[in-house]
Amino acid sequence: MWPFKKRPIPAPVTEDGVTARFSPNTGEWEFSIDDVDFTFDSPTFDTAAIQWAKSGLPIIAALMPQMIAAAKDEVRDDVENLINVESVELLSVDLTEFPMEGYFGVNFAGDDSWGDLGVVVTIKDGAIFAVDAGD
Repeated sequence: MWPFKKRPIPAPVTEDGVTARFSPNTGEWEFSIDDVDFTFDSPTFDTAAIQWAKSGLPIIAALMPQMIAAAKDEVRDDVENLINVESVELLSVDLTEFPMEGYFGVNFAGDDSWGDLGVVVTIKDGAIFAVDAGD
């Protein structure tokens, strides 16, 4: 198979009772805390991501009503009445930019009427920094 070799899948990493697993499908590390899914895009897992996630959970909980409203508004602005905006739900939280830039992205999607459309609400310094829709 030269020059192509399959890279081995990194072993799961457990820190503070949370296990992160590398997903070969997405190329990201994935883990869950309190029923919230987190991702971290890196070839190696930084165990500090567990603490970043834990410190972000209260912020996410406090901002959830505002984030859902912002996600609905963003989708309404983009596609008007073509989709069911009321079906919006939290998908995952991306921690990739947190160590260098100090923000994380909260990803939302909806039912089948949304297709590939998703909304990312960026949280920085405990507040909503940006809201972006895209596919």
